[in-house]
Amino acid sequence: MRLPRELKPIFVMLGLGLTPVVSAHAEVVSRLQAMHVPDLIWQPVQHMDVAAIPLHVKPFTSVQSVAWVAERLAQNQDLFQHILVSPGLAVLSGVHEEAHWLAEIWHVSDQSEGSAGRVSVLSFSGLSSLPAAEQQAYAWLPVHAKKLAQWHDGAVTVRGHVPEPASAVTQTLYRLSSSAARSRSQIAARLGSQGWSSQAVSTSDAREIPWEVWQRQNETLFLFFLNTPQGFFLYVHHTR
Repeated sequence: MRLPRELKPIFVMLGLGLTPVVSAHAEVVSRLQAMHVPDLIWQPVQHMDVAAIPLHVKPFTSVQSVAWVAERLAQNQDLFQHILVSPGLAVLSGVHEEAHWLAEIWHVSDQSEGSAGRVSVLSFSGLSSLPAAEQQAYAWLPVHAKKLAQWHDGAVTVRGHVPEPASAVTQTLYRLSSSAARSRSQIAARLGSQGWSSQAVSTSDAREIPWEVWQRQNETLFLFFLNTPQGFFLYVHHTR
């Protein structure tokens, strides 16, 4: 799937936080299971381990457009603080109760308005860095970036009648020890030196946008910067 160069944010809310709670993991799963949006046909929640970390995925299909579904899911404002939507694809990301929430919505090519997607949640409360053998990272990342988890479409097998996205997706969550401003500056410089082009995102919000979009040939990077009281995290959504 080639993403168009014009990307439009449809909702922005900054100032997210992480609040420790009792039985946070159980509450995360319960919240995902209870999620409901009219005109979405949900599949059962799937549970799997990614590097021994629990990942929960709830696939869906809809007769509605990508933008329509994104707007409805965005009403869960406590879960999704960062949202980008473009023709054919939308990505929603956020942190709530020490867990990273993600919604991916893509256009179903054989339908004029139909869409499919998945909502996933990964709890990273108390996670340590992965072993050194599993720390292979993007060349544009600062050396202090520590990978917490990574998963590919091949690791997330969607059961049921849910069309797969048209391009391969790799998702990675990192913890960064440097400051947000310094890390973002380093990442931007390295991406530019390696042939990536920053894609402008128009917004009327005067505050700093907590995401970046980069493209290189057929690849696209959605970078979501999660600056929380518990530390600075980077979520990478890589399509190619």
